[in-house]
Amino acid sequence: MRGRDVLLEIASTLIVRGGRAAAGAPPTLLVTGVGGSGRSALLAEIARRLGDQPHVLVDRADLVRVGQRPTVVDLLTSVVLRLVGQDSRRWQFPRFTVGKVVAELTLPTEQLEDQVRRGLEGDADVLARQVRASMGALPDVGAAVDALVRGLGGRGTRKAAREWYGHRDSGHPGDWAGELVVLNQTSKFGGRAGRAAYHRVLVAAFLADTRDAASAKTVDPVILLDNAEREVAVEFLKAVRDARFTPGGRREPDRCVVIAAGAPTLPDKLSAGTELSEQDAVDLVRAGTYPGVGPWLPVALRDLTELEAHALAGDLNVPVLQRHRVVRLVHDVTRGHPGGTRQLILAANHIDPATACPEAMLTARLSTSDPRSVADQVLDQFLDGVPGPLREDLVTCAPARHFAEANKILATGHVKTRFEDRGPLVSNAFWAPRDAPEPVDGEPPDPDTLRAMHPLLRLLLLRRLAARTGETTWDTVFQLLAKDATGDDDLYPLFAQGDIGVVAAQLKELLTTLRGREWLALVRALADCPPPPAVRAVEAYPDATTAAVAAVLTAWRASVDPCLVERRADAHGEVATGIPALAVAAGTDHGEFVSVAAHHRDQAELWRDVTCADPVEENP
Repeated sequence: MRGRDVLLEIASTLIVRGGRAAAGAPPTLLVTGVGGSGRSALLAEIARRLGDQPHVLVDRADLVRVGQRPTVVDLLTSVVLRLVGQDSRRWQFPRFTVGKVVAELTLPTEQLEDQVRRGLEGDADVLARQVRASMGALPDVGAAVDALVRGLGGRGTRKAAREWYGHRDSGHPGDWAGELVVLNQTSKFGGRAGRAAYHRVLVAAFLADTRDAASAKTVDPVILLDNAEREVAVEFLKAVRDARFTPGGRREPDRCVVIAAGAPTLPDKLSAGTELSEQDAVDLVRAGTYPGVGPWLPVALRDLTELEAHALAGDLNVPVLQRHRVVRLVHDVTRGHPGGTRQLILAANHIDPATACPEAMLTARLSTSDPRSVADQVLDQFLDGVPGPLREDLVTCAPARHFAEANKILATGHVKTRFEDRGPLVSNAFWAPRDAPEPVDGEPPDPDTLRAMHPLLRLLLLRRLAARTGETTWDTVFQLLAKDATGDDDLYPLFAQGDIGVVAAQLKELLTTLRGREWLALVRALADCPPPPAVRAVEAYPDATTAAVAAVLTAWRASVDPCLVERRADAHGEVATGIPALAVAAGTDHGEFVSVAAHHRDQAELWRDVTCADPVEENP
């Protein structure tokens, strides 16, 4: 588990401290990340470290039954039965069980409260049959259900469980039978709002049961919820929030820890606010300042650093002598995406870590049982659960540098998904927030320009677009962006189409109208442009400066192309040697040009001894 030490500390501190030291309820830890970021692996590692301590790892897939949509009650029932299976003496959940059983009863049209009273105050065998009917729907739970029945066998336990519905920890006794009748009727006839209210009550009953079973010497139970962006998980998390934080009543600190992992869309679905950095989150948890946090503690999974990728390569048995080479090449491609980094390192080992190159890693097939290439495997991590038509529309949107450009593509007929079904196309799962640049002329940037695809996801989608034939191709989409661009924004899509002559001519004019540092910033941004499937050759440039601009721009792009390795050193060298002539033509900020040349000179030395067989360029 590389690069997750801080998140593991946050989780561990929440678990160990639980509700003991907090002035209020502990927050729910929300761990978010794109597909392949290691969400499931993090929860699995937390579960492994918990060992025999009470915990349940729940995925929506655990709850699916043929022809039925899982509910919050299904999720809670699964948690209850698995905790009971771990320690039936400690975990009995009488409040939850009573509420669920009564809510599912078919009550007569008259004297409803009397019926409920007779059921809970009368023969224990009748209640036992009702518990078995209510809780025994899931497979392999017979022993746990038997334990629940035994737990409700005592009159004192049944009395405390039913009377809780009269006061619900408010300190004011009430009519428990009447409240249970309301619960029954609300769950059956209250519609969507009624079901939500029913869920809140059962979650509160569950939390009261865990608090009742807790002691100073016990670790609080932990619910680890995977794929938490799914509807049933979101409903459960909202019910936990409401049970813990709705004003009114007497509420003791909860003795249950909830950790949920999901897609970047999860905080928005919960109105959880902006995700915290790992450092800010760990500082809050160390201080135990839960009231200042509120219901949620959202933290985004970050990408791996190069050092962490190096450690991962060691874990995956890359030979020491080739480890640095492999990590340098892989990190350039994946930008630290955990799942992609792991798969490409495995591919390097599969091929030969001494000679494997990015293109070969991406196209490798690691197993005869899986026909997908490594590139397809990683793309499937990003797009887990996204249907084929939406995937194709994401490919169409990949040329967009940010969501503002994606909106231009979405407004055309090139995107086939119906407007009402485009939620995934525009969500944070694929267009994640990024840091804002410095304001230009005091004007804040368009918020849509601050959302962009993960670099690895965009690279993989662009590879699909480059191979596409038919109506919507590489040139089609980039021509659209160039046509709708204003000012100098057309340079990027023109360069992506291979129109180096047009781009170089415009840059040559800008060289004398922009300040040197502004011109260099523009060229640096253009260098991140993806290489086109085919370059449009230029027979001759109008003058030496335009030719020099074209040479520097082309070499600069090659120097940052993660799939080009053999030519990387030469590309850096061409930038370093071409920049001085452009500094003379610019006439301003010579020091900036000198710094750029020095940087590329240093990079040329670093890449001098790294060899690979680069992909062959095509000319039309």
